[in-house]
Amino acid sequence: MPDPLLVPPGPLVDVPWLAAHAGDSRVRVVDCRWYLGGRRGADEYARGHIPGAVHLDVDADLSGPAQAGPAGLALDTRLAQIKAAYPGT
Repeated sequence: MPDPLLVPPGPLVDVPWLAAHAGDSRVRVVDCRWYLGGRRGADEYARGHIPGAVHLDVDADLSGPAQAGPAGLALDTRLAQIKAAYPGT
C-alpha cells in the first residue's frame, strides 16, 4: 500500500500538501491558468509562479481539435508529447 503522505489526494492539491512536498523530485507543478477577456495565462506565469512550475497553455497545449469520438483521445496524445518534452515527469 502506498504511503498516504506521498500520494496526492488527486490532480489538484491544497497549499499545505504542496508545501510539505515541494522538495520532492517526484512532484510536478503545472500552471495552466486561463482567462476570459484577453489576459493570457503565459503572461501571468511570467509575472510569477510557484517555483519549479511549468506553464502549459490550455488552448495550445491541452486542447485538441474538435473531433467525433472520445474527447480524451487528442488530450492523451498531447500529454504524451508534453511528458516527452519534460523528462522525469
